[in-house]
Amino acid sequence: MSGGHAVPLAATDDVRVHTDGDTLVVHARKTVTATDPYLVGHFPGQPVYPGVFVLETVRQAVAAAHGLPPTVLDIGHVTSVRFAAPLRPGATLLVEITMRAGPLTGVVAVRSRCVGDDGTLVATAKLDCVVVGDPA
Repeated sequence: MSGGHAVPLAATDDVRVHTDGDTLVVHARKTVTATDPYLVGHFPGQPVYPGVFVLETVRQAVAAAHGLPPTVLDIGHVTSVRFAAPLRPGATLLVEITMRAGPLTGVVAVRSRCVGDDGTLVATAKLDCVVVGDPA
């Protein structure tokens, strides 16, 4: 446990960050494997990467982009989310996140576009991330 939260399952394999003016652009990757523990019941015989884990990938990538442990950042509000296609084991989720550049404090508006490694749109989401713990 850290910061009062259980350490979450890893929802990112790689996170890269660059700044474009006053915008921070984050690229994250997560390969879905048949042994991922959350696939067992989602859905038997036809497993798919759960939508909540698509959002978890976004959340963990935002934290990683700022050098923070994922346990100090929550999703405070989801303005919109659209799930467009499922991800199955063997597929890779590619996420592009944009937000204002600068220190991560308070509430930060995040926009994300999530595609499969074949280019298929998987999801889009607009949400607010909230710093809830001590980054130390």
